[in-house]
Parts: sequence; C-alpha cells; structure tokens
Amino acid sequence: MNPHTKAPFKQDRQPSGVALVLVVSLLSLLVVLTASLMSLVSLSRQTNRLEADSRKSAMLAQAGFRTVLADLGDEMDKGSTKVVVKNLPDGTVYRQYDLTTRRAGMRVTSALVAGAPGTGVLLKQSQPTKPFHTWPGAPKSRASIVTSSPGLSASDWNLPQFLAPTETFSNTTAPTWIYLARDGSNPLVFNAAIQPKETAGVPNPKFVVGRFAYNLYETSGLLDINVAGSPADQPGPERAGSKGSLLLANLTALPGMNATGVTQFANWKHAWATAGETNEEYLRKSEGAGWRRMADNDNVFLSRQDLLDYARLQPSALPKTALPFLTHFSRDLNAPTYRPDPNRPRIARDAASGGNDAYGADDIVNPDLTAFDTKRSRQMLPRRFPLERLKWVATPKGSSPIDPEKAERFFGLKWEGNSWKYIHARTNGDLYTLQDVPTTREPNFFEILRATVLAGSLGRQLACEGHDAIDQQLSMHQLGGVDASINLNILELGACIIDQYDADSYPTAITLPGPVRPFYAFGKEDVPYICRTQAIPYRGKVLPGVKVYHDDETVADTEAYEASMVLQPMLSRPHQAVKDFDGPTKFRIYPQHVDQGGGSVFYMVSGWNVPSKGGRPGWPDRTTAGDYTYWGGPNYRNTRPEMFPKTFTGSDYIELGLPKDSTAFREPQSVHSPEHGAVAGYTLGGNAPLIEVRSGDLRWNGLPHSFSKVAGFLVGHAVTARNEPDGRSSGWNRLGVGFLRGDPIEVILQYQAPDGTWRTYHRAEFTYKSNWGHHYLTRDPVWQTETFAWSSYMIDPRTARFGGLATVLASGVHTSEWTSLHPQMFWPDGAALAFGKDRTTGVRPGWTIPRRNTGWSFTLGPDWYHPYNPGVVVDNIPAVWGDEMSFCYNDPDEVQRPGMAGFNEYDRGMFLGNPMSTRYQMSETGKLTPSESMAGRPVVLNRPFRSVAELAYSFRGTPWRDIDFLDKTSPDAGLLEVFCLYEDPDEEKLTAAELSKRPAPVVAGRVNLNAAGPEVIATLLSGAARDTSNYISPSEATSLAKTLVAYIRSTDASKGPLFSKSELVSRPSSSGTTSLITTLSDSFSKPEDRSVNDRREAVIRALSDGTTVRTWNFTLDLVAQTGELPAAAKDLKQFQSYAERRYWVHFAVDRITGRLLDVQWETVKR
Repeated sequence: MNPHTKAPFKQDRQPSGVALVLVVSLLSLLVVLTASLMSLVSLSRQTNRLEADSRKSAMLAQAGFRTVLADLGDEMDKGSTKVVVKNLPDGTVYRQYDLTTRRAGMRVTSALVAGAPGTGVLLKQSQPTKPFHTWPGAPKSRASIVTSSPGLSASDWNLPQFLAPTETFSNTTAPTWIYLARDGSNPLVFNAAIQPKETAGVPNPKFVVGRFAYNLYETSGLLDINVAGSPADQPGPERAGSKGSLLLANLTALPGMNATGVTQFANWKHAWATAGETNEEYLRKSEGAGWRRMADNDNVFLSRQDLLDYARLQPSALPKTALPFLTHFSRDLNAPTYRPDPNRPRIARDAASGGNDAYGADDIVNPDLTAFDTKRSRQMLPRRFPLERLKWVATPKGSSPIDPEKAERFFGLKWEGNSWKYIHARTNGDLYTLQDVPTTREPNFFEILRATVLAGSLGRQLACEGHDAIDQQLSMHQLGGVDASINLNILELGACIIDQYDADSYPTAITLPGPVRPFYAFGKEDVPYICRTQAIPYRGKVLPGVKVYHDDETVADTEAYEASMVLQPMLSRPHQAVKDFDGPTKFRIYPQHVDQGGGSVFYMVSGWNVPSKGGRPGWPDRTTAGDYTYWGGPNYRNTRPEMFPKTFTGSDYIELGLPKDSTAFREPQSVHSPEHGAVAGYTLGGNAPLIEVRSGDLRWNGLPHSFSKVAGFLVGHAVTARNEPDGRSSGWNRLGVGFLRGDPIEVILQYQAPDGTWRTYHRAEFTYKSNWGHHYLTRDPVWQTETFAWSSYMIDPRTARFGGLATVLASGVHTSEWTSLHPQMFWPDGAALAFGKDRTTGVRPGWTIPRRNTGWSFTLGPDWYHPYNPGVVVDNIPAVWGDEMSFCYNDPDEVQRPGMAGFNEYDRGMFLGNPMSTRYQMSETGKLTPSESMAGRPVVLNRPFRSVAELAYSFRGTPWRDIDFLDKTSPDAGLLEVFCLYEDPDEEKLTAAELSKRPAPVVAGRVNLNAAGPEVIATLLSGAARDTSNYISPSEATSLAKTLVAYIRSTDASKGPLFSKSELVSRPSSSGTTSLITTLSDSFSKPEDRSVNDRREAVIRALSDGTTVRTWNFTLDLVAQTGELPAAAKDLKQFQSYAERRYWVHFAVDRITGRLLDVQWETVKR
C-alpha cells in the first residue's frame, strides 16, 4: 500500500454538509416566509374585513341619521296645517310649512319613556314603546326591545353631558337597538325569515346586516359657547346692557358660573386676538359673518369633545354644571318668519272718508313674507335686510353721499344736492309691493318697511265730517290729502330710522312725486321744530291825530295807538338733549302761502272800532261789512272795512344762531329779540325786521317789562286804544285788529349744512279762520292792554300731520307778553287730564278748546272723540272719564293704539313717562326751577343700532307715536323679523347681480325661544339696560325668564310656542289685555321704569337679536354596529357585532321649509 495515497472523497464530503445546512436553512426560511406570507394574507384579509365592516358601520350610521331625519320630516308634515310644495325650474323642490292652526308644531315633540332623564333637552330615543312624535298618524317605533345596555353602559350614554350632573340613564331608560335588514326594513323580533343569509345562493333581503341606537337631544335652546359671553374686550355695563348678540349674554346667570370664570374663559378665547380691536368691530365682523367665520386668532371649540375637554381641564372657567346649557353648534336661516295675522282688522274706509289710500289692499300691501313668490320662485322675502346698510344714506355734509350706487340699490335714493329723491317708485309715485318689485333688483329698504308695517296703522287723518267745504279745498291736510298717503308715512318712518342710525344731527330729507306737488318726508334730529304760529297784535306808537269815539260820537278820553298784527313763530326742541352734538347751529324760518289753485292769495287785517257807553257795544251794520266790520277813515269811523292784503312769499325770513350747548326751545318758546333777556340763548338775524312795541305798556301780573321790540313777521298795522278809566267803559268797549281767512300759511325751517347750503328739514301748514285779536277799552287796574291772540299749533312739533289746529289764547295768559318772553307750553300735559278728571286740570294756562279750522269741527269724523284736549294724544288710550275729557283716535283699521305715554304713571306730583314733560317750571317772579322728569321725552341715538329692537326709538310720523315693540296692538312687530344688524363683510363687496344669486345665509349664535329653558333666557336678560345705570338684575332676569318659558311651554290654547319673534310683542298674553313684553315689564318695581316705553322695551332689546323660533338644532348621539345573526341564532340579542362606530351628529333643520341647513359629524373617541 502506498503510504502517500490520500483517502478517497474525504475532502469532497465536507462541503456537502455545509450545503445541506444551507439548504435546510433556506427551506426553513422559505417556510417562515411562507408562513409569514400566509399570516400577512390572513392579516390583510382581517384588516380588509375590519375596514369593510368599519365602512359599513359608517354607512349604517348614515342610514340611521337619514332615518331620524325622515322621521323629523314626518313630524313637520303632521304638525303643520298644510304643506306647500313647488317644483322649481332648477329641478329642486321648495317646501313651505303653514302652521296657522298648529301652533304646537313650532316645537319638537317629546317622545321619552317614563323616567327618562333630561326633560327639555333629551327629547327622543330609540325605544320600542314610543312613536317618534305625538301628532296623529305618527309612524310606529322602529326600535326593538333589545337594550343597548350593558354593552353600552349608562355612563357611556351620558358621555355628551347634556344631562344635569345628577341625572343618568338606566337599563330601562337607555336606548334600544334598531335592527336593519338588507331591504331597509327594521325587524322588531326574531323570526325564521331573517335568519338565513342566503337561499340557493341568492342573498336573503330580510337578513339583518346591522343595528343602531340613539338619543336625540334638541340643542336649539342652548347657548352657543363659541359666541356667548366672551367679547373681545370687557365692555362697560352700558354697552353690555344694550345687548344685540349672544356675545353679550351674561354667563354668570348659568349654574356654577361666576364673573371670575367668565373673564378667564374670555381671556382664553381671545388669547391670540389682534390688539386694539373693539367690541363693535368684533361684532360687525363676526355677527355679520353669522359667526361661521370667527375673528382672526380666536380659540374656538370644533366639537363637543373639545368643549368637554376644556371643562375637564379648566373647571374654574367652565364648571361641569354649566355644560347642559351649552353647545358648540347652532345654526339658523337668516330669513324672516313673519306673516301678518290673517284675522287682523282691515282698513275700514277710503281716504276721502277718513281712511287711507290703501283701502281694500291690506293683503296686497302686507303679504305673508314666508309665502312662495311665483315670480322669483323663492320665499317672498328670502333674507333679512342688514341695518348696517343705513350708513350708505347718511345725509351728506358735502356734495355727494358715501356710495351713490349702494344708496340707490338698497334704498332707491338719489342725492339731489340738498335732499334725497326716491327714484324706485312707479311712474305715479307709488311704492312697489313686494310682489311687484321688478325682477331686475331686490326689494329696497322702504319697500320692505311698507310690506311689514301694517297698512291699517298708516295714513291717519284728522279732517272730519261737517267740515267747511271752502276750508277743505284750501288745506293740504284735507280728507284724501297728504295725510292719507301710506307712501309718505313710510318714507317719513324710514327717514326717522336713518336719523337714529347716523352719527350726526343733520335731518334727512326725502322727496317723492305726489299728485299735486312732491311729498316731503323728513327725519328727526335734536333740532328746533315749528310747533305753533300765532297771529297776535302788539301795541306800538301813539297816534295823536286819531280820535276815538263812543257810539254817540262823543270823543272817548283815551289815546289811539298803532297796533301791529304779527305772525309770530314758536319753536320746540322736544327731544332729550343729544350728547356730543354734531349738527347745525344756524337756522332759518320762512313763511309762505300755499296756493292750492284758488287764485290770488291774501291774508287780511284791519283796524276796527266799536266803542259804546253804558257797557253796551255799538254794533256796526253787518249788511255792509260782512261777518266782521272793519272801520277806517281819518278817525276810523267810516262804515267800509279797511283791509290790508298780505301774501307771504317765502322771501322774508328770520335767522337763528343756536349754539350747540344752548337750552333755547327745550320748552316751546316764541322766537323773540335777544334784548328780552338770557332766556333766548341764541342770536337773531334775517331780513324780517323787529316790530316796535310801546315800552312799559305790557304787564304780567303787575310786573312791568321794558322791552320795546318783538320778533315775527309783520302782517299789517291797525289802530287800537289804551284802557279808559271812564265809568262808561266796560269789557265790551274795544278797539282791535282782526283778519280774514286766506290760504294756508306754510312755515319752512332750514338749516345751514357744513358746505354752506341751506337745506329744508321741516314744513308745517297753519290755517286761520276769520276772527279778531283785540285790546280792551276797560277799567282793569292791572292791564294797560289785554290781548286775544289767535294761534294755530301742531299736536306734535315733529310732524305736520293733521295740520295746524286753531284756538284762541285767552286773556288769562296775557299772551302778548307771555309768548314773547317765557318758555311755556301751550298744550295740555296729556295724561294729567285723566287724573284730574276735568279738562281744565293739568292744562297749560291759556288753553281752550280748538275752534273750527280746516277740516275740523266739534263733531269729528269716524274714530275720533271730542277734540277738546289734543295733548292727550300722547296717551291715546280709551276714554276713562268720558268723551269730554279725551282726545284720542283709532287708526284707519279702527284699532286704538296707545301713544308714547300709554303706560304713563303719576307719582310724586309728576307724570313719569310724559313725552311732553316740561323740564322747567316758571314762577310768578320769573324764576326757572326743575319740574318734571325728562325720561319720557323722545330719544335720538345718533349711532348705529346695537339691537334691531332699538328701532323703537324711531318716530313713526303720527303725533307722539314711535315704533311700537311693546303693546299687543303693535303694527310694527314684524320689523323684528325682517331686519338684522350687520352685513356679511364678504357680501358687502358683491355686486347687485352677484348678491342676488346668493341664498339666505345660514348663521350661528342663535337661541330658539321655543326651546330655551329659564337658565338660558336669564343670561339674555340679565344686565339689560333700561336706562343709564339702570339694569335688569340677575334675580329679575331669573323671574322674567321663568314667566316667559312657562308661557311658551304651556299647552293652554291661549299660550304656547311663538310663530315668530314678532309675537313677543303682537301676540296678546293669556289675559288678552297685554303683550308678552308688557306682561314681563309690568313686573318692574319702579313706577318710572313702568311708565317710560324705552325702559319697558329693555326686555325686547335683550331678546330680539340672538334668538330665533324657526330653526330646530339637534345633537344625535348615534351608535351603529355592523354584524349578523349567527346561523344558530334564535333571538335578536344574539346579534354578533363586527364593527362599531359612535357619532355625535350635530345638525339643524329649518321648520318653515324643512331644509337641512347644516350637519357636522363628530366621531366619538372611546
């Protein structure tokens, strides 16, 4: 054997073992990979299955939501009087629910099992024993008896925390499951038909594929915490008290909340806010955008869970006890919910008979604003008009307005150099109804006003039956004249609204084409107004060459004097003084005759002499002298009248310089020469000369005065005589001056604008019938002369409506001096007459009953009482003490509506809500002392409205009547529905064509009054300002809220939910004698707060803006499970769940149209 020979194959076998190991390893890896692959495939299948089931559960939740939505639709159908359905050109369907006889249908019905928690918030559940709603024909319950507990515990269902902390669910009050089959049916119990998944390879349509359960919470009455109670900076109580938004709700009224916590919450919300932003700017941006777009950098809650997390982390700012009253989601359609009462009184007669020019057209002028507009295929008035747009028609201080295009688009106004002209009228000057507005534009401000304010309350006339036909032909205020025009009344109302809103005190003036001459509509500012003119004779120089005779032709032992007949204007500034007055300081007064087409215009005056002896007058021959004899000639003894024609052409004027801080005319005061003392408070100029008066001859209660000139417009000169101590003289021995009837005198007031132009802001017509003013030939030791002055006056100096009333100012006033010197009223106190029970008690000195005048007589026309005391028009309440003590009227629809002092109370010797109150009383020595409260006087805001209800400060165009948001007879309540405060900043930039294509905006931050509890209502009322430093306290707010909520939730036929916010005012209370707002404000403890309308209306100012009645908001707490019944299942309880989803679905439905306004799905984390 060769020793060097290697063993065969030894070295070759070693690599083969490595390979084997490698192969084995690879095989093992392959097995692992194969197993992993198989595991991945299985996992993927499981994942896909889970994902599919999860998607199915989401789809099942959608089906559950749509089921609830359909049931709500059925509730709206069954809870309505009728349903109007219109197919629109774009293929969509328009629905409108009419609830005329189904008031309860405005609220969501409750359908809860006995013992269920959260009454008033939790309204519906998936439960087998309760139908979805309580109206006849409601569908049967879809829910099975299978409870969702214990799979979902009571604490699980209480997760949203809409219940009070002490409330919870039990096994019997928790929701039960609604099962869903493939065909959409909802099996209530197990049966053989639903068991097989398929039959002969064909899917079984009855097979159950899932189930869902729910609680439905109505959140309509909760506070949206993204809006409520958190202004950008902390406003003072005065601004907060103006309310106007949920932003200014007082959150401290909620359980557990306090001022420190509210401040802490507000600081967190605005932690990143832009420095220096004011509340007004924040409100304009956020409220204008409907709180759908918040101001920059605000912290907001995007879900209910965000809110709950914040409350858990910051209990001092937001305690758990407040959560049941808060939501993060609220929606409302910013459209009016107003239709006039179809059973309201109608205009009773035409204009020529004392009604107005809308006779027979009530329903055309005032349509249902929620009705379907066939011309435009939409709601009649689809969106509210933002009052912020009033800024475009502020009276220009220069030659042009801020934005002429917007002034014309939104208001139909065009600036004509010194006034606005309304250019959207028909060719005959009539305003369009909403139905007839051209489709090329949207309804403007005045057309919306006209459609909303009840026509039966407009165009009140005072002309009457039994009138003098000649006088009627002369006056612009004749029956069927300017006063009967509802268009003029609406324009005047609109102009007054504009002047409340704008920041200055330059009155708005609007012209509208009229049948004879243009209609003039003027706004109202804190400036002087003409309240009266008087034809008054003053004694002047001695006439030594003129003899005065007795009727036996013996010369009387007296001197003759020249008398000057003067037309003297009296001005009044009836408003409360405006702070930071920015208005005119120069004014002009122009008298001019009104030629009504009767030819020459004359105003006549003459001297006359009828002396006698033995106390018996010597009557002239009336056959040659007519009704009144005027004697002339060298000795004023011939038998033919000597008449002095006078025509006022508007060329003569008196100019006043009135400093901003002047108190002149705060009481009605005759224009007089500044030399008469500091009472004037102004400078006097113009081209009408002062009239000479004999110094020392005029006396007042024995007090001599030394003035020698009076201001006014000279009519003519005549002769009179001083008193004669001769025993043959008596009170019937007279020399005097008189006048004959002429055409009416129109007094025009103008102010000087900043650009130097003179602009007319007031026109008032005064008419005098033939009569005389005279100086006695008497032995009276006190008076050297005595005067009867004939006067024509306005019932309310702010308006020329009704024209001038004529009366004689009796000798008791010693008129010639008093009216020249002293700021004394010459009409009654108003409500004082009711308390005095006598028409002379409480009447200002010198008042007597009105004499016959243009269109007037003691037997007045329809709806008027005896005209003895025009001052009580401020009350205009039913006669209490008999006709002889009342002066009140019904509107053209025969409804008697109260004036501004309708709630006046008498306390501590004064009338607390009297708009004609006198600020000062004058003693016999001439000393001025404070008299009555000024709180009842009209207010001019001169700032943007902070609440839609602040429209109530606006003058209505009828004497002593402002917009009424207080009395049950209010014709203006619908204005609460048709206006909102702010315009969307984005929409403001749109053209008219672009804006017309926009639907009504959906907004947030509204509380439904029909759903809110007293805790929420109290946050709106608490801190509301009645007046400066006079606020509704938290305890008052709680009491008021309980009263209101009890009324709305009542099932009494006379109570119940509201159809619109307007019913806070226009719907009678359960007693039928007052409105809801009146009932609430009746509880004010102080008499003055109950007497002044503005203070009572603090309640409606607090409730008008952050509220609604038309939208239902909900949170649906919905749990959906996909799965199936196993093959061996014998009961629905054996349902096998594969996937579960829980959502809080926040959604809003419009009750009027059924439209789903918005929906937000919130996935609940568990």
